[in-house]
Amino acid sequence: MDQSIPMQDRNQETPSWVYINGLGERDQQNVTESDVLTAISFDKTGEFLAVGDKGGRVIVFRYNELKNSRYFDYRYFTEIQSHEPEFDHLKAIELDEKINSIEFTNNKNSNLQMLTTNDRIIKLWKIEYKVHRQSQRCQINNGILNIPKSQIVGEGYEGIEKKQYKNCHNYNINSLSMSPDGENFLSADDLRVNLWSMENNLLAFNIVDLKPPNIEELAEVITHVEYHPVRSDIFLFSSSKGYICACDMRQNSQFDKCSTFFMVEEDPSRKHFFTDIINSVSRAKFSPVNDNYIFSRDYLGVQIWDIRNTKMPFKTYNVTDYLEKKLCEVYESETIFDKFDLQISPDSNLVLTGSYNSNVHVIDVQNQQNCTIDVKYMDKRGKNVGQVRNYKNKRVQGVLSNQNGDPVKIDMSQKITLGTWHPKENTFAVAKHNSLFLYTQKRSNNSANPSHSGSSGHYQRMQIS
Repeated sequence: MDQSIPMQDRNQETPSWVYINGLGERDQQNVTESDVLTAISFDKTGEFLAVGDKGGRVIVFRYNELKNSRYFDYRYFTEIQSHEPEFDHLKAIELDEKINSIEFTNNKNSNLQMLTTNDRIIKLWKIEYKVHRQSQRCQINNGILNIPKSQIVGEGYEGIEKKQYKNCHNYNINSLSMSPDGENFLSADDLRVNLWSMENNLLAFNIVDLKPPNIEELAEVITHVEYHPVRSDIFLFSSSKGYICACDMRQNSQFDKCSTFFMVEEDPSRKHFFTDIINSVSRAKFSPVNDNYIFSRDYLGVQIWDIRNTKMPFKTYNVTDYLEKKLCEVYESETIFDKFDLQISPDSNLVLTGSYNSNVHVIDVQNQQNCTIDVKYMDKRGKNVGQVRNYKNKRVQGVLSNQNGDPVKIDMSQKITLGTWHPKENTFAVAKHNSLFLYTQKRSNNSANPSHSGSSGHYQRMQIS
């Protein structure tokens, strides 16, 4: 069997990566726990980039062209206080304001809208340009009544709350996913997946329910839900039990048993105490360009599944395999339960995922290479970043070595868990603590600004009403 992945041209050159910018407070003494970033997402055009934090805020950045530069930047656009701390009196629990997920809507008009969620409440926001005016008081001068005039006291883009979708989740919401046609969205908590209509915020359909009759027998939780990139009747969800379930809503309306079930058949003689934990799938996604492939991430690395073989991944790329000999240590520190994001380039040739030591990995599935980038503030835009390691013995080695060949000490506290890929080009953003870092493919001196350009060569800007 051909061991290459027939997605795009396999002979294309592996991209070189450069640093664009770091956004956030650099002095950690001025950073509070509420400033830590917890969600990140590009809109469908790539012009806007939004991040959410533990304080319930959503900050939106907008693409900005730079004069006399072949690169670009994202600049502050607006900010929304999306969620506040609340108390659910019915269930007697406190609801944190932390943003768990951000999803831009696929609306067909020119409005910029997004869904945001904390543990229980999903909100729909619309970004509008607002002008605030204040009227002067009526005054009488020399017996003449002066007609009051209004003056502008403030203007700018603001988030307007349009709807709330709530009361349909009893457990913490971990992910949202918009349907490709923009009419519906999915929301997943630890045990259930609900289907919502964008137009109806009062009713949700429960399509996945993993809650056992006796909650004490609970053996797994849902970790993520994701729509197919172009089909609104197909979605998948991943489980802490180490499987991926692909569902077709044309066949069923509820999925207690899945039609397509991806899970490694472990050799019983090789299983150990930590097997189920490290096999937990934190994120799974369909390939954007090839229906035959699904990408997933577990604790140790990235897998690519061919839908024609549900028992074994087609390819495995190790990322944190250096921890296989330290599982007792990471279990005691509870870092073994860390969940790492997974993002795919628009052509499906590149996979983005995080790890420890402030490292993010860009895996080239065509050329079998792993580019490890040390995420940090840099003094120069366009500076080359990344250490490339080649595919060896059917395994991409996750461990880093210094010049002497000795393993680099791993700082488990410096982890990169969140990232997002630009929908149209080789540009990505990752979150580290309270900061946002942007990277893009290296370009020659005479190359134009990225594929934000349309046929006219100019960026096709979204008109915000």
